[in-house]
Amino acid sequence: NKCSLEIDYRQFIYVHPNIAIWLADAPQSVLEVMEEVAQKVVFEFHSNYKKIHPKIYVRITELPVFDAIRNI
Repeated sequence: NKCSLEIDYRQFIYVHPNIAIWLADAPQSVLEVMEEVAQKVVFEFHSNYKKIHPKIYVRITELPVFDAIRNI
């Protein structure tokens, strides 16, 4: 009954290197598309899941981004 799909960036970059680069460059735009696709897949296979969680979120883990704390 989770509402987030976690994707490990370290594995994702090997499977979809072009998308992984776009994800690092424009995370908001790419995440919106990934969330739309995730929702379509989940709701297609589990149509009642909309009643549990109307939105599916995509979370990227292990993203190798290094920012200074003051820049965050």
